[in-house]
Amino acid sequence: MTDSEFRSYKYITENLRTLGWDIRNPSKGGSVYTQGEFFKHDKTLADGLGLKKPENIVVFESGSEVCYWVIEAKSKTDDLSVALKEAQTYCEVINMASGTSPARLVSAVAGSPDESIIVQTKFWDGDNWQDITINNYATTGFISQSQCIQIIESNSPSIGGYEVNLDEFLVKANEINHDLHINAVTASERACLVAGLLLALVKDNDMSLNNDPATLVNDINARIEALLKIHGKLVFFDQVTLKLPATAENHFKYRRAIVRTVQHLREMNVRSAINSGADALGQFYETFLKYANDASEMGIVLTPRHITKFAAEVVGVGAHDVIYDPTCGTGGFLVAALDKVRETCQQTDGEKFDAFRNDNLYGIEQSDRVFSIALVNMIFRGDGSSKIHNGNCFDNQFNMLSKTVKRQSASECEPNKASGPFTRIFMNPPFAVSEPECDFVDHAILQAAPSAKLFAILPNGPITGDDHKKWRKNLLLQHTVKAVIRMQDDLFYPVANKGTYAIILETWRPHRIDDLVYFGILFDGQSASQKSKLIAKATAQDNMNEITDDLRKFMQIGDTKIGAKPREKILSPLKLDGLYDFASEAYLSSSEKISIAPEKSIAGVLKMLESVEAKNAPFIIAAKEIREFQISELIQPRRGQCPPAKGLGAGKVPLITTRESNNGVHGMYDVPTDQIKFDLITISANGSGGKAFYHPYQFGAVSDVLICNLLDEIPNDPALKLYICEEINNCSWRYDYYRKCSVKRMVQDVRIRVPMKNGKIDITGIKLHILDSSPSFSTLEAKLIGLKIQ
Repeated sequence: MTDSEFRSYKYITENLRTLGWDIRNPSKGGSVYTQGEFFKHDKTLADGLGLKKPENIVVFESGSEVCYWVIEAKSKTDDLSVALKEAQTYCEVINMASGTSPARLVSAVAGSPDESIIVQTKFWDGDNWQDITINNYATTGFISQSQCIQIIESNSPSIGGYEVNLDEFLVKANEINHDLHINAVTASERACLVAGLLLALVKDNDMSLNNDPATLVNDINARIEALLKIHGKLVFFDQVTLKLPATAENHFKYRRAIVRTVQHLREMNVRSAINSGADALGQFYETFLKYANDASEMGIVLTPRHITKFAAEVVGVGAHDVIYDPTCGTGGFLVAALDKVRETCQQTDGEKFDAFRNDNLYGIEQSDRVFSIALVNMIFRGDGSSKIHNGNCFDNQFNMLSKTVKRQSASECEPNKASGPFTRIFMNPPFAVSEPECDFVDHAILQAAPSAKLFAILPNGPITGDDHKKWRKNLLLQHTVKAVIRMQDDLFYPVANKGTYAIILETWRPHRIDDLVYFGILFDGQSASQKSKLIAKATAQDNMNEITDDLRKFMQIGDTKIGAKPREKILSPLKLDGLYDFASEAYLSSSEKISIAPEKSIAGVLKMLESVEAKNAPFIIAAKEIREFQISELIQPRRGQCPPAKGLGAGKVPLITTRESNNGVHGMYDVPTDQIKFDLITISANGSGGKAFYHPYQFGAVSDVLICNLLDEIPNDPALKLYICEEINNCSWRYDYYRKCSVKRMVQDVRIRVPMKNGKIDITGIKLHILDSSPSFSTLEAKLIGLKIQ
């Protein structure tokens, strides 16, 4: 046995471990024998093999049957066929000794971990040894236990579906990035190198990697060129070609980077992944770029694949639709549209599907590196002509000429007005660019046909920001808002952490005052679980299926019988009141019943009055008469004017900031006399924002805090002030770092439901409700009476 064969053990077992195999000795509860470990533990193997010792034998059960997978390794890639023949021979003697056929799987492993390793896996179907295939491509790595069982039970070497394992993708992405880094491939070059290698592997997965650097690069580039020529994309050869480093001493590092990357891709069975209906290539690239430390530098915010699928599902895509993505990135939205049409009509109407994939998918991507990925993605996904263009979307205008979509220079033709060619537009404009996101939306609309549907993922500015109010107002003059969905905050983790929304528009139909809009907040357990391994998918909050089903019905068949759910979804007209706020938080209800739990607020007040602290459960108020007040009907908010803490000396007056603990008190300071307030409510109006506190003592407040006094006609009672604070705090979920609390937003968003009696605010009832929930209120009330606040 050579040293490199011995070192192949670690390579084999580590890859099996990655696929979920327990690599311990089967006698200790595992699945993998190494060399002659089986002699004392498995009579079938011992009787059949005698003194022969395959590198590994994997043991698993299919039903009640014990099955064997024999793995044999050789140190040179040229000896792959020798390893395969030996493994098959081992299976034959095992089967002869047993009288049945328990050994029906073999893998030949040839090569060295320092160079390249080739893996070939076959299955004995009773007549012949057959290549094991996944999505019609021969496997180039090992397979999982579930795949082994599927092969045995079906007696077929063909595995129809690729197992997308995002954890494995993350491992491989990091391994590739590590190998490229230590071999001096810069972050900006990595995506292009991987894209080029994928193209080369499609042309010939078994290409030799033993050549010198120059010969190897030329060989890979020749394969890339041949594949691009087949797809009519030879013009893009320079963007995916591999280029040797300028200095000769780095050539062998570059060769090593290529060899190691190809090895990782083969281990993933990457050609099978590419042919998968799950867009595995897109998901792998998404993971690869996220952790390449390059995506954020390029302003790339890759849309997760379950979100692109969500978009295609809710908007609806048919074979008749013409699709456009002006900022297509790696092609995720286009792939989702292609898969949706594939799902609905490939089997029933192949000609329609072929016409769609050849003629109806259009995209533009400005970054050369990302464009190369999109090109690879679409070629591999079966887009017949890959109508993805490299450039700036604002330089392009698409028109329908002689029933054909034509791309023209924007400077040479008039903008479309309700006559564009595209019926479905999907987009996630880049964040780190000079052009505002709304400019991308305006460009896309000019390419849209009448009544086209546009799905865009946008940050909070265009949806709810004051600076974009005029844009939103003008948008409604020509187009209809159909839906707005607040997305998970960590949707683009770790590249960006943005407050984002999905908005769906119907183009070239002015928005009417009575048009219903679907507003929702998406609790996306898949994105949450990808951010933190501490959050299991089973326990992460997730309403994606419900939101998807609702939106599909609303968008595609006009179903308005959708039950509202507090803090999650509602159908509502837009509030055309001056703010033109599209944010879902402005429309959703807080809860169906009034629920107050003022004990914490009372404890905060008492603490400032040298108090006690206790905790009780929320109390549901069931008053017979309830009136809903706008916040401006109860209190008058105004900004604090006290200097910030760093400009004040130590003192005896509490300073209120945006702090959301300690009753909003930042500390004790020497507050200017003209800024000292007393017995009022404050609301934090910046940062996470929206928290209300009652202060029956002297205090000062900075400019990020709203100071609120009751209107003259409202009873000036501490119980009512505490109650108002609790109702405001029940709405604090509407505000965060991205959608900051402001007076205008609070007036629009917040409704305070107050118990009434004989048409007047029921102060006695409110006190009883508070006491039922928070007994310490009696302590506070006594202190306030002592301070003559009552």
